[in-house]
Amino acid sequence: MTLVPNSPSELDLPVQEWRPQQQFAVASVIDAFDSGKRFVFLNGATGIGKSIIAAAVGRVLGDRTEYLTHTKQLQAQYLRTMRDATIITGKSNHRCGDRPDLTAEDCERCESPTECGYWKQMFDAEKAQELVTNYAYATRMIKNRHVRVLCSGAAGECGGCNPVSHNVGLLVCDEGHLAEQAVVDAVKVEVKRQKMEKYGFRPPMTEDAEEWMLFGEDNVERISRLVGEAWSRFRISGDMAEVRELRAISMKLNSLAGYGSDDDNIAVSLARSGDAEVRPLWGWNDAKPLLFGSIPKVILMSATLGDPKILARKLGIGPDEYQYLDLPSPFPLENRTIWRWPVLKVNARSTDLQLRGLAATIDNIAESFPNRKGIVHTASHKLAQKLAGYSRMGKRLLVHGSRDRMEALERYKRSTEPLVLMSASFTTGLDLPGLIGWQVVAKVPFGNLGDPITKWRMQWGDDGDKFGSKNYAAEAMNTVVQACGRGVRSMTDKCHTYILDSNFNHLSHSAHMPESFKEALQWVKQEGGI
Repeated sequence: MTLVPNSPSELDLPVQEWRPQQQFAVASVIDAFDSGKRFVFLNGATGIGKSIIAAAVGRVLGDRTEYLTHTKQLQAQYLRTMRDATIITGKSNHRCGDRPDLTAEDCERCESPTECGYWKQMFDAEKAQELVTNYAYATRMIKNRHVRVLCSGAAGECGGCNPVSHNVGLLVCDEGHLAEQAVVDAVKVEVKRQKMEKYGFRPPMTEDAEEWMLFGEDNVERISRLVGEAWSRFRISGDMAEVRELRAISMKLNSLAGYGSDDDNIAVSLARSGDAEVRPLWGWNDAKPLLFGSIPKVILMSATLGDPKILARKLGIGPDEYQYLDLPSPFPLENRTIWRWPVLKVNARSTDLQLRGLAATIDNIAESFPNRKGIVHTASHKLAQKLAGYSRMGKRLLVHGSRDRMEALERYKRSTEPLVLMSASFTTGLDLPGLIGWQVVAKVPFGNLGDPITKWRMQWGDDGDKFGSKNYAAEAMNTVVQACGRGVRSMTDKCHTYILDSNFNHLSHSAHMPESFKEALQWVKQEGGI
């Protein structure tokens, strides 16, 4: 096994001691690469310290490393871990040095690259050993084939553009369970019919994917001409609005034209208004060219990677190309018990009487924790409102709609009272160490089959393998695991979680569960008991 330093500080990381499993994980990842695997799937429970593991792998290997995240908060976390890393953000995040009313995204050609925040970071990135950016930026740049830097000479002395030196040896995809969605988002085309018609384009009123591809092909030359004419008017008027609109349409038409005419992976969802979404059903044709490129070593890591076989297939990764590592939780098992209590099979046919019984069970749980805050995960706002209406918790209960979720969360965090937050919105992204004493999963959060894309994916099957239904179950299980992980965020946290939906029984037999989740499961009583 690869020798790893006895302290992270020897790798210039800002901690003195390894957490449990970290040193082993670093060595295991490197050994997997040494054995010929290009991809390592690292499933690490909350608290394992995945960013330290990833940074240590890159430094032990000595590879130039790129880290992809989904949020600015995670980018900031990496910057705390790797103080000399360069964060790359998209052009729209940087104001033009010459025209403060414009962003770097608006510039046809930068006349003052040394004064532009966007190009300054790109110059820094050329020299950096560690780069941090987000999935949206990385995939967009590769898709549009303009990951470029200007020469860093003085303003007015630029001799042209040169491709970025992208000699990255290691790519780290944080929150890797969302990688496929990032790839699909990069090639997805959302068409607003009214915007198109404003400039004389007539999108097809059909869900025939080939018609949409032909629509793109037939209009590429015309939109290119219109964009050029808009730039000419901008140089006179200084009004960027028309250029922005036409450039957005140009990107959409070129994307439509770029879909392969024989690609049966393309789906079209058409609204009554004529607005449409054209996208791949799956990411397997696009992940390697758009996300992984020619980078020789890739880590996909998350606390909830899910079934490695399903993840690999969605990303077009062969079974012999990856190694799966499932790290144990560092938190004491007795602090993170997950109780299976199958009270009701919750679905659209559940009666008011049944939901009253479910609400009564939740009330009973709340009353057993009179001095601790709790969270009830409901999977839908509609169910949250119904259960709240049947509850006897009164002022202790905090429920929100789609527009006031953050206000409700802030009240929950600030209050000194043992509030109970009933919500469909916080299965992920909630990190409140020491605050949550108990939580309930009232309904297994299956995908919404009223959404045509979700339904088509669920129904997808190749030679009878029912891959779509397997993925549908896997994504539901992933969300359950994420919800259960909200309670224990540190070594001293203690939280009891109760899964009350009987649908979990079948799901637990059909979908992959990480070992750290599986070992925490215990039964309360048999189905039907309250």
